[in-house]
Amino acid sequence: MELEPTAEEEWAADVMYCARAGELGDLVQLLAQPRHPPIGSVLSDATSRTTPLHYAAANGHADCVSALLAAGARSTMNSSNNSPLHWAIANRQTAAALALLKDDPAVDVLAQNALGKSCSTLAFETSDMALIKAVLEHASAAPLEQAGEDDAAADADATQYGSLELGYLRDVAEATPLLTIREVGIRPTSLEQLAHGSLDDTGCTVWSASVVLARWLLSGATQFAGKSVMELGAGCGLPGLAAYWCIQQIDKPARVCLTDLTGTSFANLEHNAAATRRRGAKRKKPMPELSVRALDWTRRETWPADWLSSTDVLLGSDVVYDPALVGALCEACAALLRPGGVLLHVAASGNRAGMDAFVPAMVDYGFSVEYEATAPAAWKRNPLKDQDENMFALRFGDMMENDFVLREFKRRL
Repeated sequence: MELEPTAEEEWAADVMYCARAGELGDLVQLLAQPRHPPIGSVLSDATSRTTPLHYAAANGHADCVSALLAAGARSTMNSSNNSPLHWAIANRQTAAALALLKDDPAVDVLAQNALGKSCSTLAFETSDMALIKAVLEHASAAPLEQAGEDDAAADADATQYGSLELGYLRDVAEATPLLTIREVGIRPTSLEQLAHGSLDDTGCTVWSASVVLARWLLSGATQFAGKSVMELGAGCGLPGLAAYWCIQQIDKPARVCLTDLTGTSFANLEHNAAATRRRGAKRKKPMPELSVRALDWTRRETWPADWLSSTDVLLGSDVVYDPALVGALCEACAALLRPGGVLLHVAASGNRAGMDAFVPAMVDYGFSVEYEATAPAAWKRNPLKDQDENMFALRFGDMMENDFVLREFKRRL
């Protein structure tokens, strides 16, 4: 027999709902009741450890954040080690974030979540100068000013790693993840490091378009048997490694090359490739050749000679982000692909800088658009092996909010 909730449980559930929905009036009345449990003990459930303050912050209810803080609520970490401030900043809820920074004595802008990202790092990625200023001026940011660039101990611990186990890239149940991709989180060590934007290294994390591209490859729409496959701007390398590892054995490419600029993301790309090679070596069937190359679209001398005019398939996910680079990207694609070769590209729909010029520029460089479609909704589902919905919302929030456009460009003969 199901037990009726106690008065305290009903009160806690009502507080949680009001904080999440932004029902300020009802929330204030609930918090004003003379007898109720401590507000700090209210959790959505014991597993996620998400508090009303998390939900109010994530949904931008700054007035509810202030009411909860006035009633004694304080920031705590949930099961993914995200604080309410993490959620507010990740969801671009500046007013809620500012309320936390102003009135919550438990805020720590340098505390890292399970992905190794601090609130200071997330703030800088928003490019919101008011928010960045508030974060940097917060008392918990003081160690940034004390850490010098030549502090060897700080530098040695500047890079933090976390792995995403992507176990649901296709509808096949497996005992182990199809892919484990390491990401890099950079911990700031000085205000100067933050000011120069060195933390905004987009190649260090898996972005939503790359998940959609990997799923496109795994759908069987493209045949890879015996082909040369190169990923441009690979970042963590998810699509290229999906082509290497997850395609049916009879459809394995002959070789796969992951490319990106040098730096932290490139070193992490090499790590992911090496880990995938080790796993592939355990199989008794032949696996493709897998290499990693430093390639800069704007510098011809970096284009690998053994791939020029001999690449069958190029892969790109959200590689168009600057109008000034469109011409160089098109030229590199034309130089790398053999006649009849294809570029498979995925990008979030919307006003991404340079995308309006990219398609006509590709046509000018001798390409035809063979296929264009919106990605199926199923390709935007949670890819995480443990299906943690809180982590999915934080890590891949744009996947739920955006449509993704699939395009196949073919180099004309």
